[in-house]
Amino acid sequence: MALPVSSLSIMCTAIAQFVRDQLDATDNNIRVSIGAPAEAANVSDMHHLNLFFYRVDPAGFGPGTPSDEPMMVRLQLLITAFGILEETIAAGENELRILGEVIRLFHEVPVLASMNVNEEQVQLQMVLQSLSPDDLNHIWSTQKDTAYRPSVAYEVAIGPIVPSVRSTGSPMVGGIGSQLYPRMDARQAPFTGSVVIPPILATTVPIEMEDWAPVICFLVNSNCAQSLNFEAGSDEVNAFTPNVWIAGDTTETVTLRWDIWDRQNGWRADGTTVETQPISIAINPDLAVPGTPETISLPFTDTPGQAVLYAVRSFTRGSDGVQIEVRSNPLLVNLY
Repeated sequence: MALPVSSLSIMCTAIAQFVRDQLDATDNNIRVSIGAPAEAANVSDMHHLNLFFYRVDPAGFGPGTPSDEPMMVRLQLLITAFGILEETIAAGENELRILGEVIRLFHEVPVLASMNVNEEQVQLQMVLQSLSPDDLNHIWSTQKDTAYRPSVAYEVAIGPIVPSVRSTGSPMVGGIGSQLYPRMDARQAPFTGSVVIPPILATTVPIEMEDWAPVICFLVNSNCAQSLNFEAGSDEVNAFTPNVWIAGDTTETVTLRWDIWDRQNGWRADGTTVETQPISIAINPDLAVPGTPETISLPFTDTPGQAVLYAVRSFTRGSDGVQIEVRSNPLLVNLY
């Protein structure tokens, strides 16, 4: 029975498949493999490009990661070409041809397309490394009697090692409260202090920028809000239908999307979406709404939890043609 795939194997296999596809490996008689160079050196019937992930390093920033959150790592990769004699072209020249294409490929596409690594969306970056003669000697001295071949080293930054049991996440903060007590033994008393809800500020969306993100707010009795509280199952929440003021480029389409949270399952996408267009390029809570706000139903009303609304916009980046997704500020609905 085959071993189950891991976060590490998914990332390494995806890199190998990317190289295989971009080099047209099948048509060019190139075998692309993952493993130690000594294993690849035994193949003599076709060219061989070997990816040797020889070290895993911690990401190098941030505090210690909890055991139920992904741990970020950097991978050290040695890519080696094993060429064969082909017509009048020597094996050594074929090795340089293959390796040169790999260097060109990662120079043109240093950031790989987004991939799913055990429910984590990841974009790996290929960073060319300089290995000293001592570094190379340390690596190749472990490869039995295999002669050194032209190689190039990369750092793969950064990827997740995803735990099998994930944290469900914590709820978002909808307001900040403060209260003073005269005695320490009163700190467990019910909260009766003041709560400050984040205000809505007048904001103009810079639609002249390629990566502009929408700005949104709830409209409640003609007032702007970005955090609302309701008692679960109450008449008030059952009668409430969110009206959303969306600011951005009024000629483009954005998608309203809910994320939901509860104590049992944590954060996840609700799945309900609404495609619409912004009604203005700015939000100003002191002015009247310049158009018709978008209406969207609450994902649930009868159980405690949280729902967060985003306006999501997708665009193709002009510099490299990569599809990019940006999202607005969050709007929070808290059910207690």
